[in-house]
Amino acid sequence: AFMFCYVIARKPLELRNLWLWYLLITYSMVCVILLYTYQLPQISSLWTDDKDTIADIGMSKSTSPTELFLQLLIPILVLLTVTIQLRVFRAPPTSDQVVDPMLLPDQP
Repeated sequence: AFMFCYVIARKPLELRNLWLWYLLITYSMVCVILLYTYQLPQISSLWTDDKDTIADIGMSKSTSPTELFLQLLIPILVLLTVTIQLRVFRAPPTSDQVVDPMLLPDQP
């Protein structure tokens, strides 16, 4: 009974996990875009005048390029890590990677 439930539930679980990875990628991209564009004077003036609310959601003006880099570093690293994980480690095996042991030549 356990194996039957495992086989039935495995595919939807894999799809659910895949959508969670894509949701994390989207969230990270939105964070990077919002944090970077908030540094532009034209964009930051469009936001609310309540500086406490802006600071609560993590938006702040960077005074130097180093501070901006450090502010953007974590979302960029999360985006890079998740993208690499999805592209490299979750890729289905190609025909060259799949080796059938029955087709290997006999070794003396």
